[in-house]
Amino acid sequence: MPLLPDTAVDLIDGTAPYAVAEEIVARAHAVTGVPSGLYVVDIGGSTLQLVAGVGEPEVLIPLTLGPELPERHAEEVIDHLAGRGLHAEPLWLRGRAVAMLVFGAPADVPPRFVREAAGAVDLAGRYTDRFEAARRRKITTPAAELQETLLPPRVAEVRGADLAGTVLPAYEVGGDWFDHAEDREGTWIAVGDAAGKGARATGLSALTLGALRGERRQGASLEQVIAGMDRVIRELADPDAFLTAIVGRWDADRRVFEHLCCGHPPPLLLRADGRVVECPTRHAPPLGVPGGPLPPANTITLERDDRLVLYSDGVTERRFADGSFFGTAGLRDAMATADSPSAASLATCVLQRVLRLTDDPLDDDATLVVLRAR
Repeated sequence: MPLLPDTAVDLIDGTAPYAVAEEIVARAHAVTGVPSGLYVVDIGGSTLQLVAGVGEPEVLIPLTLGPELPERHAEEVIDHLAGRGLHAEPLWLRGRAVAMLVFGAPADVPPRFVREAAGAVDLAGRYTDRFEAARRRKITTPAAELQETLLPPRVAEVRGADLAGTVLPAYEVGGDWFDHAEDREGTWIAVGDAAGKGARATGLSALTLGALRGERRQGASLEQVIAGMDRVIRELADPDAFLTAIVGRWDADRRVFEHLCCGHPPPLLLRADGRVVECPTRHAPPLGVPGGPLPPANTITLERDDRLVLYSDGVTERRFADGSFFGTAGLRDAMATADSPSAASLATCVLQRVLRLTDDPLDDDATLVVLRAR
């Protein structure tokens, strides 16, 4: 059953983008006979925020990766809401829930409706702040707001793998980023950490991420992408400006992740049998550091259900309450406790552990990207 009778594209063409949320709720009521509220997850991944319809303005949920729900976490949210007598229907788009309809009683929601409503939310978000405003439960700093606009989807299904990534905290700091994009030759995956904090670091991140995407979209090689990122930092003529990064490409046919590492922490690999190993990595200096040669390529082969973890030092330099560092040992221990093979589950497991070390807020971005071979 379509969206009475429009497709997602027809709905966007015929409705003001800011009114799409109300239109989805109204059509959901017409289809199911049950009133509902349309919710999105806040960028910190800890609450559902009401966009339109009926329901509580804010609902606490188990921590997830940010404004999208992977399958297992959507199931946790559904169970969580069921305990409160609510029925939830995730709106799925490419392996992730971009929003959720919450009903006060059981409702029979046609799969076609779910697909079209998800597409309408995603399309409308390109033309209005309505959904992004709802995803922010508090004011973001300018640096964090810019950082948020730079990030790709937190969860993605790509050829031969699933991906999950996030940057915390979502409302302050700024300076870390991750990126991914799939093309015919494979899937680009990158993570970067700019020197400093706040607006200055985020500005540097924006420039280098722009250089990466610009070179990549012109068919550049890994080496050419790294050179372009390095060049844009040097053009700033700021001796204190530099950025650590890993830029690589996942080849599903060969089951290989080939990457260049510029002063960044080396990846870790969680094998399907539960072993955690540090990947031997040849480094070059951080980007923007004078005299640094192009880094040598590193190659990692992944077997089925192996999970590759890229991270920033905001993860390993998180402190316990006694002042000691979480460190690589803490990260390895957290990885080994993952109870599901999915990339999203591992990423969430690690970030939950990092956040629970102390009640103190994060004073540096903690970035994590997980690639699971399938």
